Amino acid sequence: VAAPAPNAINAPVGATGAKGERAPIRPTARTTELGLATEVVRRTDERGSVLVLDGARGSGKTRLVEAISALIADRVFIASGTSREGDPPLALLRRVLESCITRSNNTPLSRDDLRELVGSLSPILDLIAPGVLPDATLARAHELPLATDALVEGAAEIFLRLTGKVGRLTLLIDDSHWMDEVSASCLIRLAHRVGEAPITLIVAGRREGQSVGLRLAALRTPEVAVSTIDLAPLTEEGIERVVCSYLSTASLDRSVVRRIAAMADGTPLGALEVLGAVLDAGVLRPQAGSWQFDSARAAVVELPTGVRALLARCLTALPQA
Repeated sequence: VAAPAPNAINAPVGATGAKGERAPIRPTARTTELGLATEVVRRTDERGSVLVLDGARGSGKTRLVEAISALIADRVFIASGTSREGDPPLALLRRVLESCITRSNNTPLSRDDLRELVGSLSPILDLIAPGVLPDATLARAHELPLATDALVEGAAEIFLRLTGKVGRLTLLIDDSHWMDEVSASCLIRLAHRVGEAPITLIVAGRREGQSVGLRLAALRTPEVAVSTIDLAPLTEEGIERVVCSYLSTASLDRSVVRRIAAMADGTPLGALEVLGAVLDAGVLRPQAGSWQFDSARAAVVELPTGVRALLARCLTALPQA
């Protein structure tokens, strides 16, 4: 006999037990931004474009990038990569190129396809992604110094040539604020040339220092269409959608939503951090197919360290009186 499916009555209380069967991809709080982003991809034809997704920590950038990928996968060839803090030179660009031969939602390129496409640029491809080509010329590749004009221009040219094989190409880059400088230089050069081919360059990251997102957003040239989507703090209605999606419920008492919104920092992650603390403390509990808020318990419960830190960030962000 099969075990009964979890529901609001017999599911465990707490942040893990309350996840339910929420959709893994669609970002409930960012449906407007998702529509804008997919429209940019849809408009990309013979001339490419650049889209910058700008948001704070926890604002939903990664979920939005995943949702964009899921919605456009049957229309364009996707190459993607995520930057990591402390990445060595060319790490991000290597991940993007390697994704061309590994992504399951594309018909992947073969290594022989890549060799034919890059032609005389094979030493540059060998330097960026060693071992991708079947007959890598590593000795020649390592003679190329990093961040030279030859490398930067050659990397951009490789992506332009890819469109001759795959047609419309979308590059999805996440956590661009951690991008290594050599990869950033290559992508900025590509951004200047996307008007030559059907390429959509989508870069998601925090607006920090001299991040590649900031530099791309400042790009001003008549040949390149550059758009920016700001992942602004969520409204109370947006917080409600995030919380209800997490709890797998259609609605929640407005007073509960207001309390969570007041304690969060306006991001989906902040709302879920507060919600997790509320669930773990037993302040919000499943009861008779709905969720019951215990106001008396809420008045005496001590918030976990993570939520206190979140509140501290909110207070720090307030203007001086």
